[in-house]
Amino acid sequence: MTGKLKEVFGIYINDRRQQGEGMSAQEYRRITAVDFDGTLAVTKFPEIIKPIPKMIRHCKQLQRGGAILILNTCRKGKDLQDAVEWCAAHGLVFDYVNENTAENIANYGGTDTRKIFAHEYIDDKAINPVREAMWARRVRQLYAQRIISAVGLAAAIEAALAVIKYFT
Repeated sequence: MTGKLKEVFGIYINDRRQQGEGMSAQEYRRITAVDFDGTLAVTKFPEIIKPIPKMIRHCKQLQRGGAILILNTCRKGKDLQDAVEWCAAHGLVFDYVNENTAENIANYGGTDTRKIFAHEYIDDKAINPVREAMWARRVRQLYAQRIISAVGLAAAIEAALAVIKYFT
C-alpha cells in the first residue's frame, strides 16, 4: 500500500493525500465509495453478524489495483469505530472514512461536502435503473433482430442473475 498512515479511531488508515506517490494520474482519480451494513457485513444494526467475503475480496482487489477506497456509511460514533475496527480485523483498511479525498475537498472550495464523490459506489441498496433499462432494451433488440436466439436470451438473463448472485 502506498501513502502515509493516519490514525482514525485507533486504526491506521492509508493517507493518499499526496497525488503521485507511486500511482499514475489515472489510478489516483479512481475512487470507490463502499457501504458497510449489508455490503461488507451482514448486520442487524448496530450488531455486526458476519462478513460478506466476496465483497471484502473485491474491495481488496480494487485497492491492490490502485483504487482509493472510502468507507461511506451512515454509522457514527462508536458504531462507526466498530465498523472501521471490524474492517481492519478483516484486512480491509480504507483510505478515507466518511470524507472526500483532499483533492476533491480542494475542488469543492476547501470544504468537505456531505456527499462523497466517487467514480463508483458499492452499496447493497444501489441500483441504476437507466443502465438496467438500456441493457434490457438492447437484449430485446438483439432478440427481435434474430441476432440472439431464445437460448441466447435465456443465457443473457442467466448470466445477469449469476453476476447479481455473486455479489449478494
